[in-house]
Amino acid sequence: MIRFVRGLALLVAFPIALATMPTVAHAAEWTMVDSDCHSDGVEGWTLYNWCWAKKKRLNDGSGSKDIYAFKMTSSGQSTNGKYLDKLWVEPEPRDTSPAQEWQGADPWAPDQTYQTSHDCVNWNITIGGGPVPAAFSVGGNVCETETFGPKLYRDDPGHHAAIWSDSNCVSSGVVRKVSALVLVRVNQGALPLWSSTKRGANAFTDRSSC
Repeated sequence: MIRFVRGLALLVAFPIALATMPTVAHAAEWTMVDSDCHSDGVEGWTLYNWCWAKKKRLNDGSGSKDIYAFKMTSSGQSTNGKYLDKLWVEPEPRDTSPAQEWQGADPWAPDQTYQTSHDCVNWNITIGGGPVPAAFSVGGNVCETETFGPKLYRDDPGHHAAIWSDSNCVSSGVVRKVSALVLVRVNQGALPLWSSTKRGANAFTDRSSC
């Protein structure tokens, strides 16, 4: 589920619908398939660390399908007195990936954009629910004129984006974070593949350009 919390007040909550999940006798577990982290950015302008991780569900109760969870995050900032305007990640299935299917009757779809007008809002994202325990949980915050807008490409299973932006930009050294989480099914024995090339950060020398 996804929750945005200011202080102790719950602002938004909705479950991940997994109505088509099979009932299994054994507790579901996840095993890490692979993960990696890198530093990136444009010298003198931005610096961000982006990471990805892939897990496979064990004891999924299906002899024909396997279930995978994928996470891609980025924590970034502007440097050298620049102003950070945008930060994003967009995991997209590779052309060489086996066919992916959204898991669940109504796939996890954080297709709303959240914005604050003052103070800060903490956000937490968890993927997995119902008969499937959480595979990944991440969190961050948006403040003042910022927006955090996760996006699901419904017609392209496994394709997901997370975009942070600020209409006034934030000062150099202020770190912001985005996260995109995906839950899919593939044919048993197949390994879903994602490209991590769609990521980045925008920064300006003048705040009036924001």
